[in-house]
Amino acid sequence: MKPRAPRSDRREDGYTLVELLVGITLMLLVLAAGFTLLQIVVRTEPAIQSANSSIQEGQIAAERMARELRLTYNVNSASADSLSVDTYLQRGTSCSVTGGTETARQCRVVYACTSTSCTRTVSEVDGTGAQTSTVVTGLTSASVFTYSPSSTDPTTISLTLSLSGEGSGDAITVSDGVALRNVSGAVGT
Repeated sequence: MKPRAPRSDRREDGYTLVELLVGITLMLLVLAAGFTLLQIVVRTEPAIQSANSSIQEGQIAAERMARELRLTYNVNSASADSLSVDTYLQRGTSCSVTGGTETARQCRVVYACTSTSCTRTVSEVDGTGAQTSTVVTGLTSASVFTYSPSSTDPTTISLTLSLSGEGSGDAITVSDGVALRNVSGAVGT
């Protein structure tokens, strides 16, 4: 009788060289796709942060402007890029450096917008003690205000802040509107 050749049990065999190479190749492809996705996320994060910052700045500016316009009792002048109103400012604010401590203060607020920013000038109703500050930057249009039915006799004022984004298609628009319930008569009366 001949001695039998040892049989190899398939369960004890390891991976073949071809199986190892295919497995390593697939693993490298998955890792490369993962790292590519991570790079895309890391590169776009600053643009996303900038867009979020622009949106937040625009919302804050529009809300502040709308809040002041809701308390308007007289519109002095109105155009697409500027607005002058007499309004009540909230308690704790003053029209000038030497302002009083009344619960609400009558002040003149003038918004002047260019194609890059809007400024807010606050003064006494007679125009003295003016203080100017920038409300919002990054505008793409100076046409911020629209009036209904007209700019000479407005009953509602709409605000539209068109802000630039990082890319050409990333423009941001923030809108709000205010009904002038305390105003009677035409502008300047």
